[in-house]
Amino acid sequence: MRILTWVTLDKKICYNCIKARIHMFRNRTGFTLVEALITLGIIGVIAGLAIPQAISGRMAQQAKGQFDAAYSILQHAVADMTSDGVDLSQRKFIGSDAKQTEKCNEKSTTTEYRCTSGNDGTIKKSGRSLYNKFKPYLKISVDCGAHTPESFVDSSSVCPYANVDNGYKNYIGSADGHDSIKKLFWNGAYVLSNGMLVTFSIHDNKAYTLVSIDINGKNKQPNRWGYDLFTFQIWNGELVPLGAPGTQLKSVSEGNIKFDENVEKYCKNISEAWSGATCSYYALSDEEYFKKLYGRN
Repeated sequence: MRILTWVTLDKKICYNCIKARIHMFRNRTGFTLVEALITLGIIGVIAGLAIPQAISGRMAQQAKGQFDAAYSILQHAVADMTSDGVDLSQRKFIGSDAKQTEKCNEKSTTTEYRCTSGNDGTIKKSGRSLYNKFKPYLKISVDCGAHTPESFVDSSSVCPYANVDNGYKNYIGSADGHDSIKKLFWNGAYVLSNGMLVTFSIHDNKAYTLVSIDINGKNKQPNRWGYDLFTFQIWNGELVPLGAPGTQLKSVSEGNIKFDENVEKYCKNISEAWSGATCSYYALSDEEYFKKLYGRN
């Protein structure tokens, strides 16, 4: 029998024709347009989820590597200074004892000291000495000078200017930290050979000495406290992150800020002038800090 027919609803169906079509579909190598579009849609959804995660992961890894390198550079410098007998105690950079007053009266403002009149009428030594003491222990490519824009050896855009925020923002990316961030550039800065920016801030009659570092340089974003700008304090002759035991800030306008008792407060998304100041503490103590930081953005 050459042709077998079935009858369904009074219609004859060719068995051989059905068999031929089944054979054709079994041996098909391509996709229909609908199938291709569905596949591309699935790929797009997966890529939309995976690519941002991959980018944030890469950013977190890079930032952590830069931060670790920056901290190692500063820590080694302080260790070498201590080994060489350099006194990093607070009294070497602030205060108004007789010897310091005499030094200021003799030399007035120099590259090592900036002499200013205190409220009590005495002449006090400012903190340029720390800026100079660090120099031999760091690989510097650009010496930005100390304190005032006029004193900068190199006024290029890689250097910050004193008493301005230089485009930096606080942890939440707002200008609320404008006045606080300005203080980071008061007493000198230089650009290291790897492009990192180191700044000093020492305040007359105030018990805090800050060393800040931009881990990717002034001209690279985001220029935010806790992201690429981190601040440490010279405390009892050691370099410690703000938030470590004993770290604080005393200011006539802002009162006594105890970073060690408010570590979380100054590294979170709140509208606070010093928001981001203690993030160096978490960057050092929490291995997942940068993953958490970039993973939520």
